Amino acid sequence: MTRFRKWFTQSNIIIAVAVACLVAVAIAFYGSNTAAMADKDDTIHVQRERISTLLQQNGDLSDAIAQANGKLQANGLPTVAAPTEGAAGPAGSNGHDGRGVAFTLCTATGWAITYTDGETENAGGDCTGATGKTGATGSAGAAGAPGKDGADGVSVTGPAGAAGPAGPAGAPGPAGADGADGKDGTGVASVSCVINDAGTAFRFTLTDGSTQDVDGTCTPDPEPTGTPAP
Repeated sequence: MTRFRKWFTQSNIIIAVAVACLVAVAIAFYGSNTAAMADKDDTIHVQRERISTLLQQNGDLSDAIAQANGKLQANGLPTVAAPTEGAAGPAGSNGHDGRGVAFTLCTATGWAITYTDGETENAGGDCTGATGKTGATGSAGAAGAPGKDGADGVSVTGPAGAAGPAGPAGAPGPAGADGADGKDGTGVASVSCVINDAGTAFRFTLTDGSTQDVDGTCTPDPEPTGTPAP
């Protein structure tokens, strides 16, 4: 039993399967040749029987002619010539060279037979054996080498985010310090009515000596007249 287990290895199984395939091919080839020879034998047998029948018919015809000639001679009449073998015809041309099987191949559609003249014929038939049993699961392979370090990443600064909403108002701050005294103000020293391009206007004379006209209807002071002559 130990020797059988040692022999029952994968390589020996492959060799055994190959030998079995070759044997199957040889059997199929022998079967196809046997069938072809049987067809040829049947054809030859039929031709021989036909020749024998023709010879028998020729002999019967010769006998009938001989009997008829005997009666003709007895009555003093001319006889009929017996059939004679005609001249041999011309020799036929040589037949084609025979062809043999160069090799056979098992294909998906059956046996493919290639002859010695290069022609290939699909003979069909099932030439594949039954599907073998599933083989045992192989052992796990060794761990692979560590991969190379990846390239350094690139730091990218994203765009600034949108401004957030305004916060709530803060509490009122403390009162500020008193400001410095302001400059002396400018008051109105007098108002008079003057005549301008638009008509009349109020002329404000300020305490700093400047004037400012404001258009409006007013009555200007009459200009003094000269002293009347006596």
